[in-house]
Amino acid sequence: MCHVCGAALGRGGATALLTLPPGTTLQGGQYVLDRVLGQGGFGITYDARDTRLGMRVAVKELFVDGSTRRGLNVIPPLSQGAEVFAATRRGFLEEAQVLARFGDPSIVRVLNYFEENGTAYLVMEFLEGETLGEAIQKRGPLPPLIAAQVADSVAHALEVVHAAGLLHRDIKPDNIFLHHSGRIILIDFGSVRAFDSGKTVAHTRLVTPGYAPLEQYSSAAKFGPYTDLYALGATLFHALTGQMPPAATDLSLGTPLPPLPPEPRPTCVKRC
Repeated sequence: MCHVCGAALGRGGATALLTLPPGTTLQGGQYVLDRVLGQGGFGITYDARDTRLGMRVAVKELFVDGSTRRGLNVIPPLSQGAEVFAATRRGFLEEAQVLARFGDPSIVRVLNYFEENGTAYLVMEFLEGETLGEAIQKRGPLPPLIAAQVADSVAHALEVVHAAGLLHRDIKPDNIFLHHSGRIILIDFGSVRAFDSGKTVAHTRLVTPGYAPLEQYSSAAKFGPYTDLYALGATLFHALTGQMPPAATDLSLGTPLPPLPPEPRPTCVKRC
């Protein structure tokens, strides 16, 4: 799991041939790439060094599934075509521009974005810690107080994102990062899209069962802040119980939601 973009880690084989080798430089030598942190359907994220600022950063390269390389240059898949990939690259940069404006500690910080090698790049702060998903897997359900802190921080992040007219569309434990400093950060904005509240619009179908609300199972539906809030509620359910909730489609057909754990009894500090 990439600790910045939330993507699944790529492992050797053909995937390794598609990633940029360690030591590759970007932006005239400002960024020197080291190892691959993760790879998903839309990009590859690298551990890198900013030589001008002297700091460690994460660099995400737009690399759509099916793409290949000619040297360092990215060749988009034939299924997309030049015009479609150009639109994808334009959208990637526009979303990066919006994220760079946020500057909120509850949202992963974007430091730079640019075009190179026939594609686009996003430079982000490097995060140290673990995702909420990893924390649940290692230590089980979260104490209610910690879950409340997660809820407060992510709800604030979503308020900022929604005010900009965007939806995250992929809130889940693996996209919430628990920084070792105590920050709780919303990550992986690879699925972010603009929304027009109350109107039926076409969106690329994106479903993470257990967290996605019913409208995300359709390619044309009414989307709004409630889309992300449903996913946040499902994420908090997972955090408190240690198990992923049933899919929205199952719940709509009558599958019961498992009960939350009982509220812990207060500790008696005096003789009761």
